[in-house]
Amino acid sequence: MNILAVAINHHTASVEIREALHLNEDEVRSITLKAKEKLFKEGFILSTCNRTEIYCIPKNLNTLHKDIQDFLLKEKPGVSLSNEHFQNFSSTEAVKHLFSVITGINSQLIGDNQIFKQVKSSFQIADDLQSSGFLLRHLFASSTRVAKRTITETSISEGAVTISFAAVQLIEKIFSSLGKKTALVIGAGETGEIAAKHLRDRGIGKLTITNRTQEKADKLSETLECSTIPFSELKKELYQFDIIISATSSDDLILTKADISASMKMRKGYTVVLMDIAVPRDIDPESKKLNHVFYKDIDSLNIIV
Repeated sequence: MNILAVAINHHTASVEIREALHLNEDEVRSITLKAKEKLFKEGFILSTCNRTEIYCIPKNLNTLHKDIQDFLLKEKPGVSLSNEHFQNFSSTEAVKHLFSVITGINSQLIGDNQIFKQVKSSFQIADDLQSSGFLLRHLFASSTRVAKRTITETSISEGAVTISFAAVQLIEKIFSSLGKKTALVIGAGETGEIAAKHLRDRGIGKLTITNRTQEKADKLSETLECSTIPFSELKKELYQFDIIISATSSDDLILTKADISASMKMRKGYTVVLMDIAVPRDIDPESKKLNHVFYKDIDSLNIIV
């Protein structure tokens, strides 16, 4: 038996391509079940903001990396990629790659401390769907041990090593002082919560949270002692904010160029920073063409890296 892995990530593809191939949890479950039926004896799929990867032990010994790539692309019709966008790994190299991913060595921000949870979650989905057998369970256990040892025995994750922290650092390169600025965080999941905490710690003048589920926004605002706005009021209230960080799991745009343009008319020339750290993106990238708008996405964080 041989472990094969195919990967598309921030090393090989732009955010435009990564978001086109991004899989939400329902898609991961659906595609895993199809792959289990047609392609592999054992396997799991990892899809995060910066990568979509498949690890598997194929049913057929003649299965090639190209077969796995083609299977994935068939499940995401309309996505056109070339071989250069994929990395391929076999056997020991596939295991080494997984170890480098789960420890944060392969992350956009070296030592990213969110990836460990994301890989574990992918393992769990495979296990729930009975897509993991003896070998992959052993690989799961080994990679988890490697990640825990890396975190405890090295300094790779010292400090605040997250996409959210890098996003706030990038905003500080545009606004030298945050004390008189107003900020809105869209999304109260882990990424949004971390971004909100960093804004608060950096002394943001006023912090506001919005989320589709109001209860989650209220809970986070209570923790951070900040305000909320109903998600239904988002577009109407947009003009109030100098900084907007969006980090939701939406499959579609939340804010269009027209939405941003309307809010900018009400801002009367005051600059706004749009920091979109979601994949797929929440804010129309065409917004960057508007006057007085600094639009940044997850690939913009390479400046900080």
